[in-house]
Amino acid sequence: MYNSIRIHFIVLLSLVLGLGVCANGQETYWLADSDDYFDSNNWNNGMPTHRAFITNGGTAQIDTSGRGAVWQFVGTTQGTTGNLEMTDGNVIMGNLYLGDYGTGTVKHTGGRLTLEAEFWLGIGDDGGMGVYEISGTAELNMTNYYSQQLTIGGRGTGIVRQSGGLVSITQSSIRLSGSTGGFEGRYELSGGRLNAKDINIGFNGDGHGVMQQTNGICDVTGTILTQGRYELHGGQLQTDTLHSQSAGVILLAGGTITASQLIADNGEIHISGGTVNVTSLFRVSGVGGYTGAGGVLRVTGADATIVALDYHQGSDGLLVSQIDDTGISRLSVLNQAMLGGQLQIVDAGASLGRYDILMAGQGFSGAFDSVVLPGADWSWGIDNGQVLWVEHIPEPATMSLLAFGGLAMMRRRRK
Repeated sequence: MYNSIRIHFIVLLSLVLGLGVCANGQETYWLADSDDYFDSNNWNNGMPTHRAFITNGGTAQIDTSGRGAVWQFVGTTQGTTGNLEMTDGNVIMGNLYLGDYGTGTVKHTGGRLTLEAEFWLGIGDDGGMGVYEISGTAELNMTNYYSQQLTIGGRGTGIVRQSGGLVSITQSSIRLSGSTGGFEGRYELSGGRLNAKDINIGFNGDGHGVMQQTNGICDVTGTILTQGRYELHGGQLQTDTLHSQSAGVILLAGGTITASQLIADNGEIHISGGTVNVTSLFRVSGVGGYTGAGGVLRVTGADATIVALDYHQGSDGLLVSQIDDTGISRLSVLNQAMLGGQLQIVDAGASLGRYDILMAGQGFSGAFDSVVLPGADWSWGIDNGQVLWVEHIPEPATMSLLAFGGLAMMRRRRK
């Protein structure tokens, strides 16, 4: 409720301030095909100071320092396109809108771009698309005001592709969203560094936001809340809290994550690779009076390292261990593991033998309400109050065949 009120207040404040500025300021439109942003001859009404539009399919180029428009629009009119390229310099703008109703693209390979207010990509109607690509030594700076936010997607498609450089949004949040019809907000991090206060994926609950990290560093001092999808395939993620909620999914397949809290509350966490280090609480659904619903932790294969200080699984939580031909990654809990809900073992090509599922340095409290095994050739138990294991043993019929075969071999040797 607070976040919704805050978002509407910020938008209203921006509109009020913007209308006040624009009523007394000029509008100017880009005329050139591809030329210097700071050349007044390339605009129909002089240098951009207040409202500036690049909607003619052309490209405005920045390679020197200066102050741009208070409201910069790129490809925002329905059916139009616009491009902005920055290779050098130190430039300050107010608000930046990409692809409100048209298609707007920014390619940022060098220099520093400072935004004093909001950055919006693909938030308009009718399939608008906004794309921001940052690489090389480029810097995007949004660190001055609490109201600054990077909003990716809405009723159109917004995409941020970061393969290098530095993005800093340390006083506010990144929001990714979308809508029906295939529109979504995406952040693709494959290099460089992202610093943010909070990241909200699928923030309006529609599940269309996606953040995918394959390399680079993502440092979030607050919370990553996903009602969409967060994927870590490589690189480093550091955050206070990583939280899946309202059917959101967290996919951890590679790289390294360090988080104070990792939470699945009416959402899912899938772990199949990489290093997961939870320095405080790993929680699957509601515990201790917290009313969650249906949190799921799914661990697949043996390619991950998973360590947590504490582990709490509520009565509506589900732990799924999918054991394949590589085995299973053990969840190592340094303190106590609180158990509840269900444990489900999935045989995905597991060999015969014993597999440690969960180890708790200070033992277990509570118990699973149910344990679901793949078949009669599986069993489970707890050793010394600290290690929860499952074992895949031959079925009785198989044991009889093996025994019969062994006797036959002995008889042949005697003959």
